[in-house]
Amino acid sequence: MSLAAISFHLGEDVQFRCHTYADAAPILSMNICGASVDITTSGERDRVSSEALAIVREFVAQARTFLAECERLHAAQLDPAAPNRAA
Repeated sequence: MSLAAISFHLGEDVQFRCHTYADAAPILSMNICGASVDITTSGERDRVSSEALAIVREFVAQARTFLAECERLHAAQLDPAAPNRAA
């Protein structure tokens, strides 16, 4: 079971990096607000299970949705004719 509750508001100081290794699972790092958040698969570092791969795929799918929503809102802010434009 996984459990965590952390909120970050992304600013200009955030940094992302994917650490890759020839014979071990990658580590995705986010450095923000003086904190480092690292994401990797659980279990043996030299194996990636089917379950872990499914979780990573869902993570990427949700990140794509997040990106699409940010792009949609940004485009609306640039278009003065867009409905629901914040003043």
